[in-house]
Amino acid sequence: MCRNRRETPVYRATLAIVESVIYLAHRFSKRVVAEGVKSDAHIHRLQGMGCDLLQGFGISKPMPAETLRSWYVERE
Repeated sequence: MCRNRRETPVYRATLAIVESVIYLAHRFSKRVVAEGVKSDAHIHRLQGMGCDLLQGFGISKPMPAETLRSWYVERE
C-alpha cells in the first residue's frame, strides 16, 4: 500500500494530465489559468509545469476591489 498520496498511480496520472494539458495549450499559443490553487506546493508545482496564471485561496482569499491595488503592491 502507498504511504503517501504522491506515490499513488492516480496522483502521478493526474500530474501527467495537467502537464500535458499545459503543454498542449502552449502548442496552440494559448495561456493556461489554474483555478483552485490552495497551497504554496500547488503554486510551485504549477509554475514548474509552465502554468501561466494561478487563481485560488493559495494566492489570496476574495477581497473588495478597493483593497486589490494595495495587496498587489505589497506582493511585488
